Amino acid sequence: GHMYYFGEGVNQSYESAIKYYHQAAQLGVPLAMLGLGTMYLYGEGVEPNGSKALAWYEKAAEAGVIQAIGLLGLMYYEGKMVEQNFEKALSYFERSVALGADAWKYMIGRMYARGEGVNQNYGVARKYLKEASKPDYLFEQDAKESLDQLPCHFLLGGYVLKYQESLKEYMVIENEFSKLVSDKLVGLEDTYFALENIENVH
Repeated sequence: GHMYYFGEGVNQSYESAIKYYHQAAQLGVPLAMLGLGTMYLYGEGVEPNGSKALAWYEKAAEAGVIQAIGLLGLMYYEGKMVEQNFEKALSYFERSVALGADAWKYMIGRMYARGEGVNQNYGVARKYLKEASKPDYLFEQDAKESLDQLPCHFLLGGYVLKYQESLKEYMVIENEFSKLVSDKLVGLEDTYFALENIENVH
């Protein structure tokens, strides 16, 4: 099935690929289940069928194919052949990442950045997008572009709080300095008038 799907060593044939994928899936081959899910989702060699795509992806996921979990998330995120559901999408993406598929961190970061299915949180978004932008990751470039689009003050991360605290300290110091200067000026003014009065007496 794999050889016919990709045309490796044979002429590419989706019809032959799906036939062999079905045979392998009936024998319990997880990657064949994944292949069937993709072919039914995109109508490759068959009529597009969302329910069959979903069923085969779910079977592949249950059989331990991590890619299937992420693709289930993508189906629900895009609303492709299923009703769009951001909460389900996020759940699948998080499950996939928990099992080691770090590339899906991009989708989690994107959802937090946009507030899709979760409360918008730029700090969490930045964390996931930064991790997903590592070299050779599936969504490396997308993650980098999304990072660039985050509001700049959130890109500073923890330094924002430190800046605010430093600013408060600076303002306190400035106020104390201003008061000190003001007191000094008042003192100088009193001295000036005292000297002026002495000169007038003479």
